Amino acid sequence: MRFTLLIGASVAYGFLVAGKYQVVQLPEILNNYGADFFCMPVMLSLALIIVRKIKRQPQLFFHGGHTLACTIYVALCFEFLLPKLSNKFTPDSYDVLAYVGGAVVYGVFQQKWVPLSINQKSNDSES
Repeated sequence: MRFTLLIGASVAYGFLVAGKYQVVQLPEILNNYGADFFCMPVMLSLALIIVRKIKRQPQLFFHGGHTLACTIYVALCFEFLLPKLSNKFTPDSYDVLAYVGGAVVYGVFQQKWVPLSINQKSNDSES
């Protein structure tokens, strides 16, 4: 149950890759923006797993600010910096919307994972 989002997003990404190689027929919007949408849930889930292992804090969760910072970082790298450095990359504002959508899905799933007592403690400490 802990890795539900990571597994689900990874499987969905696998279907998107299969669609790119014409193994599976997918709608054009999924072919164009699906990988960008699933990018944030996969990256944030993997980052959270790694941070939990390093800090040895299995109850650790990312706050909204962490998710927002990661989303801005990815958007700036892939839609601003890399297109300036290489012709292989093209900026696309719809990609940014896909990153944001994926980050929102990640945030919603994470809120379901966080026990109420942890949410209350973090809200009390921020006040």
